[in-house]
Amino acid sequence: MRDKSVCFSGHRNMPAESCNEIYKKLVGTVKTLAAEGYTEFYCGGAVGFDMMAETAVLDVKRNFPDISLHLILPYRGHNSGWSIIDKRKFEVIMKYARSVEYIFDRYVSWCFSERNKRMVDNSSVLVYYMTECKGGTWFTVKYAASKELKLFNLTQNV
Repeated sequence: MRDKSVCFSGHRNMPAESCNEIYKKLVGTVKTLAAEGYTEFYCGGAVGFDMMAETAVLDVKRNFPDISLHLILPYRGHNSGWSIIDKRKFEVIMKYARSVEYIFDRYVSWCFSERNKRMVDNSSVLVYYMTECKGGTWFTVKYAASKELKLFNLTQNV
């Protein structure tokens, strides 16, 4: 399945004025990949880009019913500090996900990097939004490149 799988990574905070453009690029990229036969889409369950990617996959699923959203989450309760609105949005996303996997039962300092590795290890494509070379997205892009995944950078021309 790895050869038909895609994962996503991106910043939690994105410029508000760029969000519509980023979302359009996400939807277009997911449509293109679905049309090429990619069926499994892995997301990490964070606010910001992850939630945007999850929503894009579910939106595209209306026209490509064979695609599936899989959530790989760092630990149970990872969203406890989120706003009520984000928690409600994520509850809806979880209802439509084909699978939900927790890497750990509770927080440990390396849970996010382990989640990112798991997504990359299950995929042949990484779609990402990265504006600075630091943090979890940077780690994920470097790791995906070392595993020779096809990389789609949505930061360009945004």
